Amino acid sequence: MARISAYKRLGFKIIYKIYFTDGVQKTKYRYYKTKALALKACQDIEKLEYNSREGTVTKEQLIFCLKHKYISPEEGTKILGDKPLNVYYLKDLLLEWEQIPGKSETTRDSENCRITTILKYFENTTLEHIDDNTIEEYKRARYQRVNAGSINKEIAIIRAMLDIAVRKKWIPTNPARDVRYEKVRLNKIRRAFYEDELEKFLNTTQQSTLLRNWAHPVMTTFYYTGMRRSELLRMRKEDIDFQKRRIIIRGNKTESSRTIGLAKKLKTILLNIINKTDDNYVFPHFHPSSLTYAFQRIRKTANLNNELTLHSLRHTYGSYLLERGASLKKTQTLLGHKRIATTERYLHVMPRDDIEEDLL
Repeated sequence: MARISAYKRLGFKIIYKIYFTDGVQKTKYRYYKTKALALKACQDIEKLEYNSREGTVTKEQLIFCLKHKYISPEEGTKILGDKPLNVYYLKDLLLEWEQIPGKSETTRDSENCRITTILKYFENTTLEHIDDNTIEEYKRARYQRVNAGSINKEIAIIRAMLDIAVRKKWIPTNPARDVRYEKVRLNKIRRAFYEDELEKFLNTTQQSTLLRNWAHPVMTTFYYTGMRRSELLRMRKEDIDFQKRRIIIRGNKTESSRTIGLAKKLKTILLNIINKTDDNYVFPHFHPSSLTYAFQRIRKTANLNNELTLHSLRHTYGSYLLERGASLKKTQTLLGHKRIATTERYLHVMPRDDIEEDLL
């Protein structure tokens, strides 16, 4: 019978046995920080111990025990005897997911970052235990870090992956189809930095130790290039021509490269860091969300308006170009927009102190 004992002042240990159909038995151990947790787990373990000895254990019970790591998949198969314990996780669908055609490199990079987050959250949850409630719990957890738009994209990925599981007959239905998308605020405020805000922000990055002390060159590059997050992370050393002061940006949303100028202030910063990475990338391999998180921390330290986002640096780049004489067509090219209507939005994101009515 399973029993609980104190373990080296570090918590509590459950000692129990499991029984296989070939007559072999195995002693196992589980460790818990508190006695309350150990007592709760012990109830489930005693049922496993009894049912495996009597040969009455069910597949559902074994899946439950797998989820809580009372047994391994190999042990579960031995307990069932000749019947294989087919237990699947979201990670088992990754190969089929990656083979879905018709996606650009940028889309795949973006989705891969989201999939990493999804798989980490559901790593111990079998497909049979993923239901609409567990997905709603995932949404609530993600609201601590991202907005409704990002959550909807992640739910779409979960839906698509579970559709694959249904086609493979691993699960009967797709529970994500019953989960509603979150409402996205349509009147989202998009604006660029005021000049004093930008100065305060960049000065704050110089004192920051975020991103392993890379915060200042990263954020400054965002401002002086107008790059998207994925573009900055993919930038290679060979893409920078310091002599001609040009940067080639590859793999943008239009699937074509574009060339922008290298500002003198940015050239100095990049020359100082260009040899600090071990591979051919200009910046270390940061997770995309870590850049957003670093921006938010710096914004808070600088006591700036929460309306400003990491993408505001791109808005500032485009808006300042237009304000200082660049044509709409030229700005479209530098930003890598496919439609000029997208660039026209940048005419309205620049905050102004002028009162146009004074012209009347």
